[in-house]
Amino acid sequence: MQVTITNLYNDVIPENSNFIADHGQSFLIEFPDKKILFDTGMNGPKLLHNMKQLNIDPNSIDVLVLSHGHLDHTGGLKALLEKRPIKKSLEVIGHPTVFEPKGMYNAEKKPQISEFYLPPIDGELGRKMILTLTKEPVNIHPYLVTVGEVKIRPHKDGVENKTRHYVNGKWKHDELLDDLSLVLKTKDGLVLICGCCHAGLLNTLEQVTRIHPKENIIAIIGGTHMLYFSEEEVDFVAGQLMNKYSSPKLYFNHCSGQNTIDRLQTQIKSDVIRPCLVGTKLVYEC
Repeated sequence: MQVTITNLYNDVIPENSNFIADHGQSFLIEFPDKKILFDTGMNGPKLLHNMKQLNIDPNSIDVLVLSHGHLDHTGGLKALLEKRPIKKSLEVIGHPTVFEPKGMYNAEKKPQISEFYLPPIDGELGRKMILTLTKEPVNIHPYLVTVGEVKIRPHKDGVENKTRHYVNGKWKHDELLDDLSLVLKTKDGLVLICGCCHAGLLNTLEQVTRIHPKENIIAIIGGTHMLYFSEEEVDFVAGQLMNKYSSPKLYFNHCSGQNTIDRLQTQIKSDVIRPCLVGTKLVYEC
């Protein structure tokens, strides 16, 4: 059985394409019997435009998984629901805190917290969703599962000092425990699909190997939030990828940072690092 992973939304598009580039992330994971959307990007009309370019009907989506609650991954949800006239509700999978208020601290702006989350969706649109919110891994398909909450983080993660969430009436530092990724089980090994990977790429990989101890990881796709990593920190990740994880193919985009990708290319053989722009399609056998 073939499964196709298509990037629908990203900061970079191919030259001379009709796609719209924007800060955010969205992937379509398409099995013969099920279509799973992973994140919805920042802007609904832009998401729907790129979907139209790829002949993807919003009504064809069976399940939506949200990697975390930041607006550049949830912002297209309302427009997606508005485009779904069918009465069948869309199952939305995420962490229990994925819809909590989130923001960024910026001392140069007033108010100091810049909100960066999707406002509540209720009424008729809210009834178009069935929420599955849990910290535990979720089996979305026999060959696709979420990693669940990555709470064990011995390695550097992708959480910035400025991240905030609103808890018990106060804005507090957000460790982004709602961050989750997906694992695709193929005939050749596991494919890790990340939204932003705020939990940290190495921390997430260690969780994957705890859950799937006998499986090799053959590819990592998506955002890794390493744009603020130092060269030494990137080199450490490169060494782990090569030595501990046998150099999986890397399709990094979004918040990974071009500086990080360029540095990785000096540490890892070039055929391992591949582009992942809007419209990129990756096909695997399950």
